[in-house]
Amino acid sequence: MFKLANNIVESHSEQTHKQAVMYLFAYTRKHFLSEENMMQSIGFPLLTEHKKIHDSLIEQLTKVSEAPMKSDEDRLHLKNFIYHWLTKHILTEDKKYYKFAKENNITSQ
Repeated sequence: MFKLANNIVESHSEQTHKQAVMYLFAYTRKHFLSEENMMQSIGFPLLTEHKKIHDSLIEQLTKVSEAPMKSDEDRLHLKNFIYHWLTKHILTEDKKYYKFAKENNITSQ
């Protein structure tokens, strides 16, 4: 996801920007679905809450990415939003299911 966010910043035409955002959305949805399926398979009790957080990101990402990207500053703003969200999500929310799996001796599936 970080690499895809970089691609957004590096896009300098409307076409390449739209393509970079489209790849980011597709990858994010696929990643979230995979993560949610894994959580379900291990019986993670906070799955519903975590899914709502994922849905919120998709909603926020949609709003931010619909804003015109007329300058490098606009693209950098989107990249920073993605980096901030991902870092916070990984360090707080994703750690919860990692901790759950570890406490319950669940190995990767």
